Amino acid sequence: MNYVLRATCFLFSLNFLSVAFFLPSISSAWEANFSADPSAPELFLAIDKERQKLFILSNKSPLQKLKEFSCSTGQVRGDKQKQGDRKTPEGIYFLEKRLTRGLNYDLYGKLAFTLNYPNPVDRIKGKTGYGIWIHGRGHKITEFETKGCVALNMSDIAALEPGIILQKTPVAIARKATWQDKETNSGIETEIVRLTREWARAWAKKSDEFFSFYHGEKFTLSGQDFKRFTRRKKRLFQKYSWIDVYIHQPKALAGPGYVVSFFGQVYRTSTFFSTGIKRLYWQRLENNEWKIVGSEWRPGAAAMERELKGKYLEARKEELLQWIEKWRKAWEKADLENYARFYTIDAVQGSIKGIKAILANKKKVWRKVGRPQKIECKNFDIQLDKEGFLISFVQKYTSEQGYKDTGIKQLKVAPLPSGWHIISESWRKLSWPR
Repeated sequence: MNYVLRATCFLFSLNFLSVAFFLPSISSAWEANFSADPSAPELFLAIDKERQKLFILSNKSPLQKLKEFSCSTGQVRGDKQKQGDRKTPEGIYFLEKRLTRGLNYDLYGKLAFTLNYPNPVDRIKGKTGYGIWIHGRGHKITEFETKGCVALNMSDIAALEPGIILQKTPVAIARKATWQDKETNSGIETEIVRLTREWARAWAKKSDEFFSFYHGEKFTLSGQDFKRFTRRKKRLFQKYSWIDVYIHQPKALAGPGYVVSFFGQVYRTSTFFSTGIKRLYWQRLENNEWKIVGSEWRPGAAAMERELKGKYLEARKEELLQWIEKWRKAWEKADLENYARFYTIDAVQGSIKGIKAILANKKKVWRKVGRPQKIECKNFDIQLDKEGFLISFVQKYTSEQGYKDTGIKQLKVAPLPSGWHIISESWRKLSWPR
């Protein structure tokens, strides 16, 4: 029997929910209690194995149930431990693929969604098995009838499908799932999202701090232990002059003994560009520090790639415009010490090479036409460039002695570990508008 015919799974849409969860010991059944937390997704699925119910919960103040469906889980009660035990796993999972072909209609109906069981924490726990889905049924479901998947009546799974976002929609599967209609912010999800943002900043800076976010003994990635993972990353840090990491809408959900943060990710270097969904699995140590014990990366489909690329460029444009304004002010004030900080040491300005030569030329120009009185920049266009970003705009310069010129300025800017820096600059004169 092929992989498609061995499993049973499903999931639904996410964006922003808020949740406070119990974190029981690894060996106990998971009882999840949901409440408002701004760092969790707005929509998610919760499966209560004890009541054989699947709930769609919305966190849009107050936390409330949008829909409820009957479901069927594994024939044997308890959390899945090994292949063939006929149990449904407990934890936080994500919809991976949509299946409609090659399905045994009586077992799976016409539609199925795969889940990412076993996730990295499941593997750490030594759990085995695969092919856990959420799927339909060719006949009316009965309680506790599957081999480990979650089965729904066909009319119900069809009602769920419009809201599903593959790779992004979380499903919490627990022995018991409850929720409160008022906010009881445990702070767990908020703390994990904060740490996730710090992790991304450390990565972009190519800092050794990046490795401190990981659990050195538990973490593995695609068969690589932490030492091999570290060596590979450090080689890439040496290879690339800059790395830019953008994370879009990071959210977090707490599961049984762990928290998973998930987000859209853009990773750029001078020669490489990738987009997709990243998930980080965090566990709290005895000293209360959170460490990453596992991660998952799912490349984005074409539509997701376009969306993430657009969000990335939008976010970087906002940052760059604020940064350019600081550069403009330093130039306008003739503050050469501060002005120099915006350039790399070997920056090129027209035919002039190196920041020392650039500063010397500025002084020469000011002796001739006067120091700047007013510098105006408008009509910005910011695009991706292999060296970082290409920023074009109309620049109007007025000196204290009355000299004026208008031109098109182009800056090539790189997101270096120490911050934004101009690596090259060009200018083309325009006639004054009348």
